[in-house]
Order: sequence, then structure tokens, then C-alpha cells
Amino acid sequence: MDYLSMVFVAFSAFVFYRIGELELGRGDLSCLASLGISAISIFILHSGGLTILVFQLGLFLVLWKVKKAQ
Repeated sequence: MDYLSMVFVAFSAFVFYRIGELELGRGDLSCLASLGISAISIFILHSGGLTILVFQLGLFLVLWKVKKAQ
């Protein structure tokens, strides 16, 4: 894993923690989901930064849909 991917994974985990804390009241679950998606993308799919970005965008859309359903 290159340096840029590590920085992006850490940044997206922080962002999802803050979003989860403010919107859903549980930042730890959204942060864990972000880290899980990143781990699947890096270690299982052996992909790089663009795939991580697409998966993180998908997670954001799922969380947005969950928030709208509440």
C-alpha cells in the first residue's frame, strides 16, 4: 500500500467518524465500516486509490439513504 492510499484511508475514516457522530449518533460504526471497506479494497481486491474512493463514495450514499429513511 502506498503512502497516498494510507493517508486517504485515515482521512476517510476520520470523516466517516465525524459524519456518523453528527448525523447517526454512532461514529464508531461508520468509521468501522469505512475501514472495513478500505481493507476489503486493499487486501482482498488488491486495488488502489481510485477503487477505495469509489467504495467510500458508495458508503456515503448508503449512509445518506439510511439517514433519509429515519
